[in-house]
Amino acid sequence: MKGILAAESSKRSTAATTENSVNPSVPAESKSIRTSRGSGPLAVSVVVPAYNAARFVGQAILSAQAQSLPPLEIIVVDDGSDDQTVAVVEREFPQVRLLTQSHRGVSAARNRGWRATRGALIAFLDADDFFLPGKLAAQVRLLESNRRLGVAHSGWLIADEQGHVTRQVTPWVYAPDLDLATWVLWKPVLLGAMVLRREWLERAGGFAEDLSQAEDVDLLLRLSCMGCRAAWVRQPTFAYRQHGEGTSRRGAERARGLTTALDRLFAQPALPHSVRRLERKARYYTALWLAWSMFEQGNPEEMEHCLEQAVPYSNRPRD
Repeated sequence: MKGILAAESSKRSTAATTENSVNPSVPAESKSIRTSRGSGPLAVSVVVPAYNAARFVGQAILSAQAQSLPPLEIIVVDDGSDDQTVAVVEREFPQVRLLTQSHRGVSAARNRGWRATRGALIAFLDADDFFLPGKLAAQVRLLESNRRLGVAHSGWLIADEQGHVTRQVTPWVYAPDLDLATWVLWKPVLLGAMVLRREWLERAGGFAEDLSQAEDVDLLLRLSCMGCRAAWVRQPTFAYRQHGEGTSRRGAERARGLTTALDRLFAQPALPHSVRRLERKARYYTALWLAWSMFEQGNPEEMEHCLEQAVPYSNRPRD
C-alpha cells in the first residue's frame, strides 16, 4: 500500500504548503552522476505496479524516463486491469517492458516486477504517483557513498488528483534515525520515496502477498530486523497522489494489515528487548492514528473499532 502512518499523518510533519503543480517531464538541473543509461554497478530498475491506472500511468512512466540519472529499465506490471492501462502502455511507451498477470494485488505485482529486473537497485512507483526530478541521482549518490546502506529514503509531496502539490512532508523531523525502533513506532514508510538494494529484497523474500494493505510496513520491519540499514536524503523525491480511486481509503483493510504486521514482528523470539518493550506504545499509537484516519474519512464505525483496539494498551480511563 502507499504509505501507512506516514503518508496520511503528514499534517504533523508538514514543512511547507505550495499551490504549484509539478511537471515530472522536466529533468533536474543538477549534473547527473552518470551520463550513460545503466552504466556503473548501481543501475536502477523502476517497477510500476498498475491496476486500472490508464489515467495516470503515462505521467508515472514519463517521470521515471525524465530522471537526470536514467533508469536501466522500467517494468510495468499490469495486475489484471479491466480499463485501458495495457493499451496506453503498449501504444505510448513501446520501450517499456510490460508484464501482465491476473488480478492478484499490489504485493504480487511488485514481486513479479522486481524479480524480473536486472538492476542492483530497485525503485517502486505506483502507477498513480510520480517521481520528482533528480530523485534517482540523489538516492543513488547516497547509496554509493555508503555500501552498508540498504535503503535510501526521502521526503515527499502530497498532490491532488490533478497533480497539484498541496503540502510537503519531511519525516526526518520527527524520525531522524531510521532504526528498528523508529520503523516500529513512527512507521515513516512510503515506498515510492525509497530506493532499495536488490540484494536485501532477495534476502527478505519480497512483499508478503497475503497482505492487501501495510505490506510495505511489513517489508521494512522485516528488513530492519535483518540488519538492513536506511538513511535519509533530506529532500522530497516523490509525489503521492491522493484521489478517490486510491487504495488508501480502504481503512478496514489497512487496520488489519498493520495489526498483522505488528503481530508478526512481536512474535519473533529473537526480537531485541529494547524493541519488544515498545509493543504497547506501538500498538496504542497505531490504533489511535487509525481511528483519526477513519474519522477524517467519515467512517465512525471503523473509528470506534480502532479506538476499542487502543484501550487494552492504555493506562488511561476508558472514557
